[in-house]
Amino acid sequence: MGDVRVLTFGAFVAGNTAALLLAELGMDVVKIESHIRPEALRNRYFLDHPDVREPSGVPTTALYGGLARSVRSAAVELSAAGGPEVLLRLAANADVVIENFRPHVLEKFGCGFADLHAANPRLTLLSISGYGRTGPRAHYAAYAPNISNHVGLTSAWGHSHGYHFDYVAGYHGALGVMAALAATERTGRGVHLDLAQVEAGATVMAPVLIDHLATGAPYVRRDNTVPGSLLSAVVACAGHDRWLAVDIVDDADLIRLCNAIGHVVAPGPIDVGRADAVGSALAAWAAERTPYQAAHVLQHAGVAAAPVQNAEDLSRDPQLRARGFVIELDHRDLGRIEYPGAVERAVRPGAGVKGPVPRLGEHTVEVLQEWADFDAEEVARLAASGSIWIP
Repeated sequence: MGDVRVLTFGAFVAGNTAALLLAELGMDVVKIESHIRPEALRNRYFLDHPDVREPSGVPTTALYGGLARSVRSAAVELSAAGGPEVLLRLAANADVVIENFRPHVLEKFGCGFADLHAANPRLTLLSISGYGRTGPRAHYAAYAPNISNHVGLTSAWGHSHGYHFDYVAGYHGALGVMAALAATERTGRGVHLDLAQVEAGATVMAPVLIDHLATGAPYVRRDNTVPGSLLSAVVACAGHDRWLAVDIVDDADLIRLCNAIGHVVAPGPIDVGRADAVGSALAAWAAERTPYQAAHVLQHAGVAAAPVQNAEDLSRDPQLRARGFVIELDHRDLGRIEYPGAVERAVRPGAGVKGPVPRLGEHTVEVLQEWADFDAEEVARLAASGSIWIP
């Protein structure tokens, strides 16, 4: 996939996630960024975090370093005379463009899908927005709390802070690009992928929505109860705020659990009352053990059990470490930071984590010359006019 070229304006979480996934699947991804209005994730949202600056004075953060890695960076100013022409010339030699601007931003610069397609009929454009590019809400702004409320997750969870469906949208976007590239191989034509985050979010809401859609019954919070399981429980363990999760799906599972914790269960069908009694026995047994001790014993008995881990636990997790999922990136400005690695363990060369996030505009000249044969005189003229920026 190293010969697949992607230009990304993707910002915040959703846009950067889609680009990150494609880069670590092996594509050559170039992040187009404005020096005048840099990527929003570069901003320091938490005042207890250090104020880190690149030599040019542009800020950068650990969050940005995690979501915008494995790409190259080119600084093109669409608002400057000549900037849109630079983009169209690059797009003529690209396979994919990613954007999650507000509606009609690219069109304003003469770089909408029709313009990009005229320059390159095989180009696919991935547009990510809160509510999609069509319909009465197409112009609505959206952030995580809006989307969580819109799809019903806030009501189902019972607390106000929103889940970031940006990550869900990013994965859907990357999958859509893969499908679009396959279609282009057959048809010779690129497509415009219009991805709405509320629709991406709705795809993972089936457990909440299905009862109402099928029967009309209102949704009732089940907390840790898993539909279809005989017993699903999260029980307190020894230590402060330490928990164990257990899921029992059938009679055989329940018998294995009872044998492991020393609870005697009489022969006969397992009903709700008997399952609750086993749950109480499990809680008493787990209270005397750490989550890791309890999970170890139950897993050896063939029971699906796992400790409930916090962020620190995850960073130390021996399974993740053994699989090389936790990686360390050494950035010239941010220093050494550990990040989650690439989820998709592709075997082809060029896939996986390619390196730390670049500095803004670090590859501007390289990309212009490599992708679109800009000569040194053109590059100098564009830099002088402000169409591009070279750090």
